Amino acid sequence: MQEGHNSPVITSLDELATALSVPKSDLSYYANNMGKHVRHVTKTKKDGKPRHIIAPSKKLTAILRQVKAVFFDDYVYPDYVFGLGGNTLKDHAAVHAGENELVQADLTDFFPSIGHTAVYDMWLTHFQLPHEVARILTMLTTFDYRLQQGFATSSHIAAVVAMPLTRGLDTHCQANGMSFSQYVDDLNFSGKTIDKQELFKQLISLARTNGLSVKKRKTGAFNAKTGKSITGVSAHGSSLRATRNIRQRAALTLKALGARPDDKGLAKSARGYQGYLAHINNADGERYKAKVNKIVQKPQ
Repeated sequence: MQEGHNSPVITSLDELATALSVPKSDLSYYANNMGKHVRHVTKTKKDGKPRHIIAPSKKLTAILRQVKAVFFDDYVYPDYVFGLGGNTLKDHAAVHAGENELVQADLTDFFPSIGHTAVYDMWLTHFQLPHEVARILTMLTTFDYRLQQGFATSSHIAAVVAMPLTRGLDTHCQANGMSFSQYVDDLNFSGKTIDKQELFKQLISLARTNGLSVKKRKTGAFNAKTGKSITGVSAHGSSLRATRNIRQRAALTLKALGARPDDKGLAKSARGYQGYLAHINNADGERYKAKVNKIVQKPQ
């Protein structure tokens, strides 16, 4: 299937309203009154630092989900793009399994680094929409003149806007015998050997050209002995497992369930871990399933 969008031809606001199944008056109202329909939410990241998110109202969320459905649900991304539907964490990790070296980097403040001008240009040129339609979609999908993490459309828009960067990186990797993948703002590179200095030179240059910056997060080698974590999946040679941290949390949940076998919340949580472990590594999932079943089916 050819890469790119498969959205309908839209030549006016009336046609946009029809495609989204949202009244034109609603599109205009929410686009011009975004500040009344978002709220600031603070969440705690894994490292304990605060993460500030702009959360849209229920009605605005519904509109954004319609925008996502019409313009992005059937979008065909390059093979190196993961995390936007149609593939899994296991699929992503498998790209880099069996390689000797893995280099990981983050795009710094990925969403807020993409301003409303870049989003408008995407709607106008990439989707080939008329000015009035591109303008209203930009107003609906950005806030404070930039992409926001809490919007259903942001990951997709960011991936499209960043394609000049990521295509350049993919071309560099193919020319140098490496594999490349993008998972939202995570960039991963693997190969038998990697010239890290040249890679980061290319990465920083391409990022700057496209108005983005890079945070050098992790670099190093992984192999059958050391392993390496890739979006929650541990790769040991060509073997994939859930990371040790996830397996430990699963084990603690199992222990708690053993002490309180009638706790439906714990049982549900254990089944969730069971499904995740099985998805990554079937043998791990089957072993965990047997332990869960032994507890919940045990006579009281």
